[in-house]
Amino acid sequence: MKKRENFPIRKHANTILKLHKEGKNIPEIADILGCSDNGLYYFFNQNNIEPNRYKRSKYQHNKNFFNKINSHEKAWVLGWFYSDGSNQYPKCIKLALAEEDKHILEIMKELFKYTGPIPCYLDKRSKEPDKARWQKMCEFTINGKELGQQLINLGCMNRKTFKLKMPTKEWVPEKFLNSFILGVWEGDGSIKLRKMGNHYNSSIDITGTKDLIYNLKKYSCSILSLPFGSIEPHKTSKGIFTWRFSGNHQVKKFLEWAYKDCKYRLNRKYQKYQIICDNYNYRNEKIVWLRKNEDVIIDLYQNEDISARCIANNYNISAQSIIKTLKRCGIQIRCGFLIGDANKKIETKGDLPWLKS
Repeated sequence: MKKRENFPIRKHANTILKLHKEGKNIPEIADILGCSDNGLYYFFNQNNIEPNRYKRSKYQHNKNFFNKINSHEKAWVLGWFYSDGSNQYPKCIKLALAEEDKHILEIMKELFKYTGPIPCYLDKRSKEPDKARWQKMCEFTINGKELGQQLINLGCMNRKTFKLKMPTKEWVPEKFLNSFILGVWEGDGSIKLRKMGNHYNSSIDITGTKDLIYNLKKYSCSILSLPFGSIEPHKTSKGIFTWRFSGNHQVKKFLEWAYKDCKYRLNRKYQKYQIICDNYNYRNEKIVWLRKNEDVIIDLYQNEDISARCIANNYNISAQSIIKTLKRCGIQIRCGFLIGDANKKIETKGDLPWLKS
């Protein structure tokens, strides 16, 4: 039956109570009357009536998974449910992701020892007709109230979007917090790479409630001793805040710490992290070489009258890096320092590991 919006539940109170006495649970009553589950939950709560238990799932799972957060893997899963998950206590818990991220749901299935399937479906991603687009989604759902109650005990309640707070040490011991933060970031955060010449500049953001985001930032900064970025109100969601910071050094140090203990990760974001690491090592090789070979740069620039641009092109280093090296050594930069035979070939000196590949 198609469910009606603004269904007059009070007018059908006697029918609802009759169905309840017959042993029907809330989803069954909702299907019979064509109303929403949420409206019935509200009706039962207002009248202090205990809903009938849901039928037991035919699939097996670990019903005590969230009883205690005693591993990095459990902390990581909790982070995912804090960010992208849904606790529909006492009905079920669920996590829906785009098909490209289905491997995360497969990991959840393995961790929960769940024997059921992970169905996929087409979901309309925008309610505006002119922006309508469909995306294939996959959903991990476990029926029953045990896990939902355990999540509530860990601060992850029904309709959590504007209520979440930083978990206490009793909920998530401090030694597992980096994996919890990893799960939160993978679910409700992003990593961006912007190509700038021969290298990338990276940035990270994490979105959530004010309490959660401010405490995530405070804890991460205290552990890593870095002044990580700023927190700003979300542009479209009132009561939601975004923590954002940039710079390859900060991003690399944060993710290195977040990834170090949990063996699971979201592939597409981890691939970007690997690009940052490669780029970071690549740039460091050049910085170290420049400091060791300042005399080579000075000799080419002063004695052989070769332009900074020409030196940069031959050594595959930015002209600005050459100029900064010369200035640091007290060399006066010629007017029109980028003018000259930029494509002129010169003999490179010293060990250049980035040119070997």
